[in-house]
Amino acid sequence: MNKILTLYSVALLAPVISAAQPGNIDLSFNPGTGADGYSIEAIAVQPTDGRIIVGGAFGSFNGTTCNNLVRLEQSGDVDLSFLHGVGTNDDVRCITLLPDGKLMIGGLFTTFNGAAVNGVMRLNADGSLDPAFAPTVSFIFTDAIAIQPDGKYLIAAVGLARLTATGELDPSFSHQFGLLINAVVIQPDGKILIGGGFDNWAGTPRSGIARLHPDGSLDMTFDPGSGTDFPVETVALLPSGKILIGGGFQLFNGQPHEGIVRLNSDGSYDSTFGPVNEGATAVYSISVQADERIVIGGIMGSYDGVEVDNICRLQTNGLLDMTFRPGTEIGTDFPVYSTTLQPDGKVLIGGVFTTYDSVDRNHIARLSNDPVGIPEIRGDSIALYPNPFTDGTTVRSEDGKPIRVVLYDPQGRLVHDKVLNGETYIDLQGLANGTYTAFFWKELERIHKVQLIKQ
Repeated sequence: MNKILTLYSVALLAPVISAAQPGNIDLSFNPGTGADGYSIEAIAVQPTDGRIIVGGAFGSFNGTTCNNLVRLEQSGDVDLSFLHGVGTNDDVRCITLLPDGKLMIGGLFTTFNGAAVNGVMRLNADGSLDPAFAPTVSFIFTDAIAIQPDGKYLIAAVGLARLTATGELDPSFSHQFGLLINAVVIQPDGKILIGGGFDNWAGTPRSGIARLHPDGSLDMTFDPGSGTDFPVETVALLPSGKILIGGGFQLFNGQPHEGIVRLNSDGSYDSTFGPVNEGATAVYSISVQADERIVIGGIMGSYDGVEVDNICRLQTNGLLDMTFRPGTEIGTDFPVYSTTLQPDGKVLIGGVFTTYDSVDRNHIARLSNDPVGIPEIRGDSIALYPNPFTDGTTVRSEDGKPIRVVLYDPQGRLVHDKVLNGETYIDLQGLANGTYTAFFWKELERIHKVQLIKQ
């Protein structure tokens, strides 16, 4: 039987207090001796079973040989059903989960289990190489991969290219090579945000951050001025359309602002976000929670004068969230490269570190966090059904006003953003099973937030 969930106007509920302090190490995740190499640089959580894909620069994990790529159980144990083989011959830098359970992997490698793959490959769900994906071009230093709704892949490396589902260069896209691209994010309207170590795009000045049209041409309506004075390492899109960028920069468009900056949707500097001299040497990873608080990792001895040691959480306005405290000994001993949110809100971190809060954790740890909740936010009532759902769900406004529906996947990535009128069915067949967070807006006001479960 379909259940109808009706959300009525109520005051914001009081927050639920977690049994474990947010930011403390989660000892139920025990990776043993962890990764034996230099670092963990990429972490992805499978939404169907909570297993954890880990990539980086290592030879083994807790004694199991798995060169640079491993899958873990939720407990931190190595998942031996994943066909690690001899792995890659160099670093894994990024992991992107596909709706069908397959994996896109990028990095510095040129082989996987002895087969030539040259910087990017697609794996089956069991970890074996997918021969149906055979790129016609080699990539150097692949740092990010984004999947479009049509199944094509944007590859951010030394340049930006778009590949078809079988690996051919897409002739309808304006490829650019020779520029260092560290991050790529696809907006709901199909436009493409890129961050990296470039100073121009196709000859037009753009430093560190740019936005492209879906065909790869520069979007001139997005103007960051002189941009950043040092490369952008990470980019995150907010439900409002504003944009967070992180890196080792000290300036944005001539304005002093260290490590992390929020931009308006047109690329201009948002002066209402955070302290300008917060003390972050470099921000390498940004994860936006369902409540829009922001977990950041990087090289940070302090943030706004408070010791944080490489990991912290910010309030929505960019100020330090003092309710998220990395233990009594404070944070990690070396930099954090990756932050990933689990569906239950817990935070997985990877990097160069060997301890967290003085507990031995070789390059990976899991942190406690506030439990994911379903607070009601004031506003007009909305009906939504069914929930849980299999292929899609229907949204109806009880007063007939247009509703903007913004949907995030368990990793905090934007997967749906549309304005609906009346009673509308939302087709979500292409999404993997898991718990999603939906925000509902009317007349520029966010009125509801709710979890949707795809089975």
